[in-house]
Formats: sequence, structure tokens, C-alpha cells
Amino acid sequence: MLQAQSQASQDSIGSNYQRPLLTPRQAAGQLGVTIGCLALWRIKGLHLPFVRIGSRIRYSADDVSRMIEQSRRISTADKGVGASTAGVR
Repeated sequence: MLQAQSQASQDSIGSNYQRPLLTPRQAAGQLGVTIGCLALWRIKGLHLPFVRIGSRIRYSADDVSRMIEQSRRISTADKGVGASTAGVR
């Protein structure tokens, strides 16, 4: 049983590295921002996690998709994910 748990743990760790990584240009294109904006976010530690591999910067496609999904609104008054909907009809 311990061996099965160990194998399952290794499988889940290995699967994390099979997800696609995007270049800053690709991520910026999907988000509709500039590469400079992504650089500013990295410097300030805002919005989007990134991966540094050597001198290269990459973004998880899952993180970019999640950011887009969390930014969805149904009106300009909508505060977004986690906002209180009390009194809203």
C-alpha cells in the first residue's frame, strides 16, 4: 500500500511538469496586455505567478486561463469572484 501511495505521489508530481508553459509573448497575447506589463507584474509580485528556467520566464497556461476566468464579469458594477451578492437580484 505504501508503494502504491508513493507511486501515486510521483505520478502527480510528474504530471505538473507536463502542463504547457507559455512565453511572455504568448501569455501577453492571451491576456491582452503588453510584455512590459507582465514584466511590471513580475517586479511588483502582482497577479500572475511565473516560472524562471535559467534566464527564461514562462507562465503556466493553467494560471493564465485561471486569471482570465477570475476576471469575468457580467456588468461593470460586478466586483468579481468572492464579492458579496447580498441585496443583488
